[in-house]
Amino acid sequence: GHSLGSVLRLHHGLAVGLALPLVVEFAAHDNPETAAHIAALGASVGVYEEEHEAAARAFANRIRDLQKRIGFPASMRDAGVPREKFEESLEQLVDYAMMDTSITMTPRDVEAEDIRRIYECMYAGTRVGF
Repeated sequence: GHSLGSVLRLHHGLAVGLALPLVVEFAAHDNPETAAHIAALGASVGVYEEEHEAAARAFANRIRDLQKRIGFPASMRDAGVPREKFEESLEQLVDYAMMDTSITMTPRDVEAEDIRRIYECMYAGTRVGF
């Protein structure tokens, strides 16, 4: 959220909301312990799946459903970020995100390429499957 605010001038709440379902998917992927925690969180709001990673994906989709119901943008593109501005800012976004102290709270090891791919998903409104 911090890098989107400083580079693209998106409000912090908008940036965090755009990132939330993607970060849930990223954190749970091939990470059984984190997926179990997210599955438990999902169960607390009525999201149940037998397998934890599937439950985490379903929870991310529940977040997207809520966002859609309240008219929240599904992507940076929907939030009005021009493709050209996104592309010219991408490396700076990645650099800032990698330097942000918040990254230390991520339950997975994160490489710059992961951040780049997450931002690309965030721009396009696609899911994270890596």
